[in-house]
Amino acid sequence: MKLALCDDHQLFRKGLRQLIEDFSLDCSILWEAENGQDALHYIRLGVQPDILILDAHMPVLDGAETAAILKTEFPNIKILILSMMDDEAGILYLLRQGVRGFISKDIRPNELQESLEIIHKNGYYFSDAATAQMLSSMQINSAFKQDDVFNEKEQQFLNLACSEFTYKEIAEQMNLSAKTVDGYRNTLFEKMGVKSRVGMVIYALKKGFVHL
Repeated sequence: MKLALCDDHQLFRKGLRQLIEDFSLDCSILWEAENGQDALHYIRLGVQPDILILDAHMPVLDGAETAAILKTEFPNIKILILSMMDDEAGILYLLRQGVRGFISKDIRPNELQESLEIIHKNGYYFSDAATAQMLSSMQINSAFKQDDVFNEKEQQFLNLACSEFTYKEIAEQMNLSAKTVDGYRNTLFEKMGVKSRVGMVIYALKKGFVHL
């Protein structure tokens, strides 16, 4: 597993590197960068990691801008965002840029190791702390079962909800009224036990109901 670190705080980067090197993982850290511009420099030179641990908030080129460029130029690089966010539009945007997970900076070591292993295997990872911070309203309905899945229209709505479309644009795509689309949204919120669009998207990704 080839890793790279991108964070503008050198002391934090060094600590994170030491932590990862102490893991019982067959991995190596190729390089460290203090902003997205430096990270892209290394990658364009051909030193490409399997997973880039990327801070969302950096000077020069931030996490969102870096992720968007990587999606276009190097889509095979998996991205793990190292920041807590509470901006719904920002979270959805990052997910659409290929981000595979969110972890908080106070993550427990075992969670970090688990996140790297899951993402390396093409999964998604959202640490409990990061998810709680981003989605304070998210409440998973433990009674929800995959057998309860969605009908064709609900699945279509879910796929579109994971895109950049607004609810109004989703209604246009589905040739339905905005009120009907609101009904699909409320039904899925209830089925999944969530209270926000981000909660719905993250839950759908974790359960494999959609793939971005």
